[in-house]
Amino acid sequence: MVNIKEHIQKGFIHTRVVLEIIGKPKEHVEKAINGYIEKINKNENLIIIAKQVSEIKQVKDKDLFSVFSELEILVKGFKSLTQFCFNYMPASIEILEPNRLIVDANKMTNLFNDFQGKLHKADFLAKSLQQQNNLLVKNFDGLIKNMLVILLKDKGMTLENISRYTGLKPEDIIKIIEGLIKEKKIRKIGEKYFYEF
Repeated sequence: MVNIKEHIQKGFIHTRVVLEIIGKPKEHVEKAINGYIEKINKNENLIIIAKQVSEIKQVKDKDLFSVFSELEILVKGFKSLTQFCFNYMPASIEILEPNRLIVDANKMTNLFNDFQGKLHKADFLAKSLQQQNNLLVKNFDGLIKNMLVILLKDKGMTLENISRYTGLKPEDIIKIIEGLIKEKKIRKIGEKYFYEF
């Protein structure tokens, strides 16, 4: 049995944390939560006092699974606590003891600089992904327009036939077709669409 009071006197911080994993397949989620707990258990700066893992459940209306783990942990000092938060990104953390933490300015400076570094990295990744997404959407739009030109060049086709050949749902392809009709590149006669030369 771990003597909590003794560890707190040595500079440990008594915490309760909740870790959450969401993903798929179900087996991966289970493996991930167990891997986190195993990694925490091997860290000499972290002592697990108690653990409780929820049942893995499917996220409502989604093809994802989630699991929670509530851990009571002794963490060796403020630096280890901040590293734990950055490495494991708990859903919540509660400091149980001590009631007051005295942290010197240098440690706080390092914490805020690390925090800012993570924020800037996340911001850079988000902007980079947005640019990539915009480029993919633009290229996809061009690809579909070219495919429509090829499909409709020699004969007219119904929306259902276009959908079958492109693999896109009719409600998605109609938006592109309407844009091409406005550009006077496609015209509709009856139920069929034709490429305009």
